[in-house]
Amino acid sequence: MAEPIRVLQVLHGMDCGGAENMIMNLYRNIDRSKVQFDFLVHTRKKCFFDDEIKSLGGRIFHVPYFNVRNYFTYKRILDIFFKEHPEISIVHGHLGSCAHIYLNVAKSFGCYTIAHSHSVGNRDLTIKSVLYRLFTLKVRKTADYFFSCGNDAGLSRFGSNITKSSNYDIINNAIDIRRFTFNEKIRNTIRNEYQLENSFVIGHVGRFDEYKNQMFLVDLFINRFLLFHNIKLLLVGDGICFDRINQKIQEYNIEDRVVLTGTKSNVQDYLFAMDCFAFPSKFEGLPLTVVEAQTAGLPCILSDNVTSEVDVSKSVTYLPITPESDCYDKWFSEIMKIRNNPYRINCLNDVVESGYEIGKSTKYLEDFYIKHCIKRDAKIKLF
Repeated sequence: MAEPIRVLQVLHGMDCGGAENMIMNLYRNIDRSKVQFDFLVHTRKKCFFDDEIKSLGGRIFHVPYFNVRNYFTYKRILDIFFKEHPEISIVHGHLGSCAHIYLNVAKSFGCYTIAHSHSVGNRDLTIKSVLYRLFTLKVRKTADYFFSCGNDAGLSRFGSNITKSSNYDIINNAIDIRRFTFNEKIRNTIRNEYQLENSFVIGHVGRFDEYKNQMFLVDLFINRFLLFHNIKLLLVGDGICFDRINQKIQEYNIEDRVVLTGTKSNVQDYLFAMDCFAFPSKFEGLPLTVVEAQTAGLPCILSDNVTSEVDVSKSVTYLPITPESDCYDKWFSEIMKIRNNPYRINCLNDVVESGYEIGKSTKYLEDFYIKHCIKRDAKIKLF
């Protein structure tokens, strides 16, 4: 039996985030007798999905975090890595800041290279965001092929020349809809566990990061919902802002009203326990968790920074998050409308028809990898 194609997925680390969840959804469902994933990560710490990756036959390789100052060291380590691993046929890069480096080195060793955009990027004019955009520009002349999670994410990182070209495509952040089909029994179990019975639950799932903006939800809750004792906030996730948010919750003595669960592998169970889904991101690509929330039947309220491409159920409301727009009043009003007339949606057919069912995306990517691995082999035989 022929060995499977080895595809190297490049990320910062395999913790529980949007891109990481998307890759794991694909990895679980792809035919691993034909295509096997390995992972090149830029951290030494153990991450959320590491054990599952190894159980599926994947390998995890560690390289230093790229910080510009270590350019030559970083490149030398990559040269050694690809020299020692000729079995890797395709490199699929999800980490943008240094993609032009690792993809260029991979190409020099005969690999087929892919750059994948998962976000529209931070549009603030900070030194960090400007440098990021400058570095990511270089990948446009490096990668063999380009993917994005949506139109906005593709244009933001690759520009219109590439998004209109034949070597670009969109891969939807697809999910296994069976996992996210609403389950009343599981809903009751989670609500009992966290003392959410008889409460209206505003929910959120996401990495606790500045751009995900969970602090907005905590501030909104403090400023508008404290008098409504049967309204609670359920936040699922972890990250660099977790401690700061937890500190504020303790400062206002609302631990019984705002629930922090940490990272969970059974996210769908927590979506079932919610009554509406709130997502106030400062910027996004196409957030997988919003597709999951709609599949679980939740009405969703999103920041107007989030692309309209994610609205597969026609039950998504977009609102501003800037203070000058009276945003707290608008979010309060919309949430109270749902609370006074609670409902769940059934959009399973819409999710499938919109291309977010995992089977279709997995088959597309599997065929893509096989096709371009054959091309690479043919190309190598010419020399």
